Amino acid sequence: MSNDISTPSRLLLGLLGRVAPGCAARQMAKRISDPGGRNPPQSWESGPGPAGREVELLPGLYAWCWGESGPTVLAVHGWRGRPRQFLPLAGALLAHGYRTVALDLPGHGRSAGRYTPQT
Repeated sequence: MSNDISTPSRLLLGLLGRVAPGCAARQMAKRISDPGGRNPPQSWESGPGPAGREVELLPGLYAWCWGESGPTVLAVHGWRGRPRQFLPLAGALLAHGYRTVALDLPGHGRSAGRYTPQT
């Protein structure tokens, strides 16, 4: 499913919002919480850099970690991103004594779930 909202969809959601605002809100919440698939990995994500490891932080929530000690930097990817995109940054941080933990958000990679939770 694409996250692009075409003009006809906007018109239909606008009308639905007038006659059934709760239903329209649920439809939009579902649409904006679905990343709509994963981007293909980029060459620099598996290129030269520090060895990292994948860890399960909580049941179904994964992250990539680089480094074993030092102050920890938490890296959070953007929409349709993934934790390995931080490989170059993790290398630079390791050189300065920092550990990097990059979350894999639900709906984006290995972590459980198709949708990013809404708060």
